[in-house]
Amino acid sequence: MFNTSGLMFRTIGAVLAFGLVAGSALAARIDVKTDHYATPGWYTTITVEVDSLETDISSFDLTLAIDESVYGLVNAEPGRFVSDCEWEYFGYRRIRADSLPQFDLEGRTDLLNVTGIASISPGYTPTCFGGGGSLELFTVKTLIDYDSRGTDIRCQAFPIQFFWRDCNDNILVTRYGDTVLAAESVYDGADNELIDASFPGYGAPDEPCPNPPGQVLVHSPVLTNDWLDLACDDSVYIRRGDINLNSRPYEAADVVLFMCIFPWGIGCFGIDADEQIEQSDVNNDGITLSVADLVLMIQIIIDDAPPVTKPTTGEFEAVAHLESNAESTRLSLDVNEDIAAVYMRAVGPTETPLSGSDITFPDRQFDVGRIDDTVTMLLIDIEKGEPVLDPGRHVLLESLAPDLTMTEIVVVDIYGREVNVVHKGSLPPAGAVLNQCYPNPFNASTVIEFDLPTTTDWRLTVYNALGQSMREFSGRDNGMVTVEWNGLTTGGDVAASGVYFYRLETGTDAQTKKMLLLK
Repeated sequence: MFNTSGLMFRTIGAVLAFGLVAGSALAARIDVKTDHYATPGWYTTITVEVDSLETDISSFDLTLAIDESVYGLVNAEPGRFVSDCEWEYFGYRRIRADSLPQFDLEGRTDLLNVTGIASISPGYTPTCFGGGGSLELFTVKTLIDYDSRGTDIRCQAFPIQFFWRDCNDNILVTRYGDTVLAAESVYDGADNELIDASFPGYGAPDEPCPNPPGQVLVHSPVLTNDWLDLACDDSVYIRRGDINLNSRPYEAADVVLFMCIFPWGIGCFGIDADEQIEQSDVNNDGITLSVADLVLMIQIIIDDAPPVTKPTTGEFEAVAHLESNAESTRLSLDVNEDIAAVYMRAVGPTETPLSGSDITFPDRQFDVGRIDDTVTMLLIDIEKGEPVLDPGRHVLLESLAPDLTMTEIVVVDIYGREVNVVHKGSLPPAGAVLNQCYPNPFNASTVIEFDLPTTTDWRLTVYNALGQSMREFSGRDNGMVTVEWNGLTTGGDVAASGVYFYRLETGTDAQTKKMLLLK
């Protein structure tokens, strides 16, 4: 990162430079597209597309201003172009308005920053880079509220707009990283140019930014905002998420009451059980009282969704390994993505203790309850909505109660989707486990830890967003290994602020995670 005349630059696939190329063949249009008949209590999808793009691209970095007093952010997902071309990285983060006091969001509550990068690993090549036609970059899934700060929002329209903090927002980078495409102008949903919008803010850069050496930035794309129009008809309004029936859905009190039923049963619903059950179908899949509904409710209230990385295998699944004999039961779970919740039920005699020496949880502590002869166990982060299990193997339960029989295992990912659980009878050999670095984001240095099950040669490499190696560590160890990166390159230079990736290689196995360096 460098700072010139007070304008901050973030590196996304290339260093930015500014140069105006009139009538460029690179001209493109980046559009926000919304549902013009959105219904409170239902999901709606916001789509961002690039049209008339006559050159290949290798990355994009786009920022939208959103208003969570009107709609809750559920997730952002790669568009058809990014998915079909098998781009390696897609990520997004929500930035709260109160953390940006230097900017006027004009009542919006958050910024949503979305990044796509074609390749982050040396040697990886996606199947395509675009060029021509209309390309769907990403979609944003939201759940519309019933009112905004106590005010009825029916028949109203709410703008979904691009936002600029500096010259690095809302850019495309060409395939070989030599040219950056920045906004020439921005229009509202009725194709009126926003000539009075300020920069930084909702207006495109109003004068050239300084030229970093060796790069070219072209003012060519036209950006177009849109409006989210809400329906007026009372008959289409179907409320969900109001578990305590106080006419205010998706409150912390709703989560607490909803969570109660998993360990203790339907007796927790003492107001109007039938109506409360109907309110529990938060994801509108027709299945009430599900762990997936609980996860989504927490995300709607305190959502801070993590990035989505292109999977290296097929569909996600969890593998449950149950070992049971006359004296004990042991349950382990292998997962290959972050998990938001695990719910288990086991049948045993009523004298089976709910906790203590007879039932233990070696990896994570579950909330335990009982419904008649069924022991219930729930693992979820109700306070922050963060993942409760990282990718890898986890020993969930060990029991000395010989009559305890596992009857149900429900696993839900961080997007509120139930994960297919495959049951097996034995534990596989454990592989290396790469942990998230801490702190992250970090300023001067960060600690990276990984666990090696056997004595193994390993190599840990730090890459920048261009896929260039910045620092390398190696060794031969067994057990937990700790590496500290002090933000210096191999040559001793101070690394610039921005997104970095660290990759652990052990024999035929390789794992990659992301970190953010801030200065």
